[in-house]
Amino acid sequence: MLFIKRHKILTIIFVLGIILMLKNSTIPYFYDFYEPPTIVAIIFNRPTSDFFVGLIEMVNIFASAYVTSLVFFYMVNFLPAIKQEEKTRKLIAPKLSSVYSYMSHLIAMIEHAAETQTLEINKSIDALDNLIFYNDLTYCKQKNLINGKENSMIDYSYNLLKDSDKYRNLILKTCDELVALPCITYCNENIVQIISKIQLSEMLKLFYNSNDKIIKHDLVRPTCYQLGIYFQEFKSMHYELGNFLDEKRDYKFIIITEEEREKQIKRQQELLEKHPELLKIILLQREDQ
Repeated sequence: MLFIKRHKILTIIFVLGIILMLKNSTIPYFYDFYEPPTIVAIIFNRPTSDFFVGLIEMVNIFASAYVTSLVFFYMVNFLPAIKQEEKTRKLIAPKLSSVYSYMSHLIAMIEHAAETQTLEINKSIDALDNLIFYNDLTYCKQKNLINGKENSMIDYSYNLLKDSDKYRNLILKTCDELVALPCITYCNENIVQIISKIQLSEMLKLFYNSNDKIIKHDLVRPTCYQLGIYFQEFKSMHYELGNFLDEKRDYKFIIITEEEREKQIKRQQELLEKHPELLKIILLQREDQ
């Protein structure tokens, strides 16, 4: 089945070659028909005129050569290549999953930010061009999905300006690591193509460097021109990548009320008071960013 999906034209020619070989053979009907159906007669009945007998015999030479060579190609080249591809896919699966997860996070964050800023992207994706990359925390609920099914719900917060830069760097870094692997040459060419498309994503080029002093100190309100168009392309790449994964982790950020936000901040403060070592970890992460 995999061969048929990848080589449709070769398969069609193969079937035609078999039919031509049957037509030039002396194989009897597989059933003792009183009057054979038209399709059976077309396949099994040899031509009667000298011209068509000679023509079918000549074509049969090429048909039999093609069928033989395709069977040889399937056994000697295609099957070993598929086995190697599968080994490579399992080897790079963790990194592919990481790229998919980072992309999921970035997509969910942008969609949530658009919702909180009341940008109606369902009506017009161009509304995303007006998305402001605020340099402050947005509190929400994070729904974690595995293969489309809800797995958990947690308190969450993000900084759109800093986190878009962070996830952009994580995606590109992991893609670079994938491309640098020696085994990537044995990988399914469609996976290689999607990784290349992600690396060249125009959306990732739009995001701001969170360490830029002008941005960092809120001297401007950053927006990204044509973010809507490139965001759609990015989501398409994300969907394509998901086709090669056995387990897909997606996220959805949910808006919370002001009361829920205050409770969430309070819970975080209580957690830091009980575990002050967490504050050091958070500070170190911010320094790395």
